[in-house]
Amino acid sequence: MTARPCAAPGCERPAVARGMCNAHYARARREGRKTEPYVPPEDRPTTDYSRAACLDHDPELWFPDPKDDYTRKVAKRICKGCPIRRGCLSDAMAAEVGQGFGGRAGIYGGVTSHRRAKKAGMSKGRAK
Repeated sequence: MTARPCAAPGCERPAVARGMCNAHYARARREGRKTEPYVPPEDRPTTDYSRAACLDHDPELWFPDPKDDYTRKVAKRICKGCPIRRGCLSDAMAAEVGQGFGGRAGIYGGVTSHRRAKKAGMSKGRAK
């Protein structure tokens, strides 16, 4: 089963919680828009994201600047203690099948986009 994509039009990142990826959820909150789109029961992910450790933190924490090692380490530390870390990572990996380094973003399941690409058998710039 593949992960359900973000509810934002044109976004193919996996929906983490509230039907949106972390980046679109953060933007919606900043702009004061609704953050709870309706998702039919048959389209809901199998991973129960309501128990995710990231829900209590700013979603932008999982999309740090590439040079910001401190923020990246904080996000990975939060993920380390999350009860659904493996499900989150597997949903992200399933949603990113066939995407190169450019199609991946953020930290899911405590794993950076670069590391997920390596796990998927990618080398910088091309698929193996």
